Amino acid sequence: MQTDRFVDSLQLFKIGYSWGGAHSLCVPYRMRGMRKAWMCEGQLVRFNIGLESPEDLISDIAQALGRM
Repeated sequence: MQTDRFVDSLQLFKIGYSWGGAHSLCVPYRMRGMRKAWMCEGQLVRFNIGLESPEDLISDIAQALGRM
């Protein structure tokens, strides 16, 4: 799936849920499996932004999008 390929391509973001830490995290959400009333197609990626450089995080997202 494209969402998994995108998340796996991220280098600075680790996969996981935020517990208030300082590191940037992301996690894919397959909403149809979580919410019965969810009518939209596709998947979501939730980001938790940590204390890394904003420019570095933006570049990481851009390079991962480029691999899709």
